[in-house]
Amino acid sequence: MTAPLHIFILAAGFGTRLKPLSEVVPKPLVPVADMTALEHQLRCLKALRAEFDVASLHINAHHLYSQVEAEAQNLGLDQVWVEWPKILGTGAPLHRLWQSGLRGELLVLNADNFHNLDLAEFVRQSRSSQRSFSLLGVDFPAINSLSLNAEGHLCGVGGAFEPLDDVAQNSTFSGIAWYGENAWSQVQSDDFSIVNFWQRAVQKQQAPWVYQASTDSLWIDMGTPLGLYRASVARLKELDLWQYVAPQVDLKGVDLQGHCVVGAGAQVAAGSSLENCIVLPQTQISSPQNLKNCIVGEGFVWNLEL
Repeated sequence: MTAPLHIFILAAGFGTRLKPLSEVVPKPLVPVADMTALEHQLRCLKALRAEFDVASLHINAHHLYSQVEAEAQNLGLDQVWVEWPKILGTGAPLHRLWQSGLRGELLVLNADNFHNLDLAEFVRQSRSSQRSFSLLGVDFPAINSLSLNAEGHLCGVGGAFEPLDDVAQNSTFSGIAWYGENAWSQVQSDDFSIVNFWQRAVQKQQAPWVYQASTDSLWIDMGTPLGLYRASVARLKELDLWQYVAPQVDLKGVDLQGHCVVGAGAQVAAGSSLENCIVLPQTQISSPQNLKNCIVGEGFVWNLEL
């Protein structure tokens, strides 16, 4: 009999790289064209939930947690695990779920990645890998901090622990991992970083298998201004659009060029021109502006190197 599969979205981070936006909008609710980051994660889970019997769906929250609680309820998540007064990191939240009595398998996703990765295939391959847990890797040379041995097992993590075996290739952690019940039970309350658990497993000859996504897979870290722009453009391409303007936003007299997104409640003065720009929700541009290659929020502008 297959163990129950639980899903946990890690979303309690401060979103430091997206300040000042993240000071008023929590990371999982950051807009990506016509949806939020959280809605994107749930969309990515649709195929998996159609194939597998998902026992429960969870998210954690810390910064601006009341906003996350309200949206999670609207979207039908089973539980929001508020971390207060201290944030628990990326490992201890898994221990907290285990201590609550949940049992079975756990699929963990970071909230701030935009991707088209096949999560159902990842779970299938993880279950047949004969390893107690698996990581989903992508080829992203700018990071590629995971060191893998010839068998495709993790043997080191850049900046955390040196390889304990000959390195055959490198990979980037996608933020997605599968933990069988035995591995999940071994995550400890003081594992602020889940990498601490990974290191113990490698040292005990219980290293995880790293499932490599196909090279044509889409994966974007949208936790930076440039990443948020790229994720928004990727979403526009999915919609077969060059521009997305939220309903009831009046852009009469505004010229749009390239990829542009104008969020709900935004106002842009007539006579303005936008080229490759995102105007975030509720942003007021009260006088004509010529804006190019940027993200504009209320009181700030992020200039982008495109």
